[in-house]
Amino acid sequence: SATLYHQATERASHIQALSNLARIVASVVDLREAFAAFAEEVRWLIPFDRAVMLLLDESEQEVQPYATYPEESLHISRTPLARSIASATIEAGGAVFLRRSDEAYAHLDWEILGPDVTEVAAVPVRNGVRTAAVFALVHTAAVGVTPDLNALDEVAGLLGVTIERLRLYERAEYSANHDLLTGLPNYRFLQERLYNLRAGISAPGESAVLMVDMDGLKIFNDTLGHEAGDQEIGRAHV
Repeated sequence: SATLYHQATERASHIQALSNLARIVASVVDLREAFAAFAEEVRWLIPFDRAVMLLLDESEQEVQPYATYPEESLHISRTPLARSIASATIEAGGAVFLRRSDEAYAHLDWEILGPDVTEVAAVPVRNGVRTAAVFALVHTAAVGVTPDLNALDEVAGLLGVTIERLRLYERAEYSANHDLLTGLPNYRFLQERLYNLRAGISAPGESAVLMVDMDGLKIFNDTLGHEAGDQEIGRAHV
């Protein structure tokens, strides 16, 4: 009975943590905020001393620390993925538990996770067809027990959805504030900036508004259509 009760309690905690993570996916609008919230919830599933999120560049050739929990600076810049311990996680294709004492990983750079790491449970986070990040749970002393890697895979799936949603949000926010043809800030962007200026400037400095008009544009729109006018604006912008 005690064993069944313990298993039921663990399962309930597992379900509650995943439920909380699902709510985070739908609510956060910042990647660092999402990582911190995920780390807080994952602690209920898999204990750790430090959580680290590593980001890969678009070509998946370089990796760098993006955030840690608890928050601290690792003082490490972008580094080649092939020489990093993150490469072993990506090659595994899913959640994996790695020990620094294992000779198979002795040639890889562990410093990207911190100087005191002894073991790590890590999982690649995919954004569409590419690996966007590695989510790593660091131990600074040997735990002797393999963590629940299936749970870590579930977490990676939810984190991948979060990254995709945030990227879409960023693109939508950019499109709402910039002209799609020229890429320049639009009227809405100007209105928001003016509102912030009216609300009070908190930092020293000066502000100015530059108005640019294009002579003769109306004739393009009236005779050849607005598409031709847009093309002319594009050429003028270049």
